[in-house]
Amino acid sequence: MSLDITLYRDYHVSYDNGETLIPKREEVFSTNITHNLGKMAKVVGIYEALWRPYKLKEGYNISKKNYMSEYKFEEENIVKASEIISIIKKGLKILKENPTKYRKYDSPNGWGIYGNFLLFVERYLNALNKYPDSIVECNRHDYETCGCENKTMVDGGNDYERYDSKKIIWQTIKT
Repeated sequence: MSLDITLYRDYHVSYDNGETLIPKREEVFSTNITHNLGKMAKVVGIYEALWRPYKLKEGYNISKKNYMSEYKFEEENIVKASEIISIIKKGLKILKENPTKYRKYDSPNGWGIYGNFLLFVERYLNALNKYPDSIVECNRHDYETCGCENKTMVDGGNDYERYDSKKIIWQTIKT
């Protein structure tokens, strides 16, 4: 379970002295962090800016568990790096001021500790500052379970969807 963040830069290319412009998109930064650091991010005040920056956009007013509306809002509301720089910068300052306070949110399994989170936030802030006009894209890879004893789950991002359970039975229905 992790968070992928990618910054993209849109630009145009012309092969005919500017008569025709072809839109292009270039990845300028990419990083990944474990969801185990989500609680630390919430306490510091940067969870939304990292995991769900679209929720900081004007007009976001979607009730919990309305996943389709939330997805649609995220797709329709592009977030630019410049929109979240001040939040990430403030969060980094808070993280650095009191390491002991935030180390108590280290994951017991070692996957997600203060030192790694601090480096992640510093590196991300540097990229945001370097590419303030870039487009921020966040893909959250987290699974949801139904709560049954079979531990059925679904996990997905923009490019894939994964299903699993303790015992999965695939049934093909012929019509």
